[in-house]
Amino acid sequence: MTAGADAQERVDVPIALDFTPLGTQAASPVHEAPADMSFGIYPLSVFGIENAIKRADARADDYASGLERFDVGPIAYSVVAIRDWERRYPSDPWIPKELLGLCHFYVHVGTSDARAAATQAADWLRHDYPSSAYAKAVDDALATQ
Repeated sequence: MTAGADAQERVDVPIALDFTPLGTQAASPVHEAPADMSFGIYPLSVFGIENAIKRADARADDYASGLERFDVGPIAYSVVAIRDWERRYPSDPWIPKELLGLCHFYVHVGTSDARAAATQAADWLRHDYPSSAYAKAVDDALATQ
């Protein structure tokens, strides 16, 4: 089995969406993750995470109508990847941006489960990055719920 086939098989495997804040304990003295480094069980780079969130947001109506589940596939793997990214590079200034992107996505889906996920992602953002501009903007994102 090729690495690509293995990754493809894992797309529809349900995983737990864990939005528990990690805190700010540094695992690395380096503040920014290398752009080509992969995170999570479905290896995503920093740009891969951003693109997965954008692609999911473009399909938010499919999630809202029940045609697709919002808690599997690339968006779920993005949550896992962000947790891994933060664990290794907690001071990376791009993490709060992706957490806000998750909030926007879940708000856009609009179901009750997605709204709960948006609130959890917002709590994670506020807890671990309280002084970031993204933490200040998250209330505006949630206000559209």
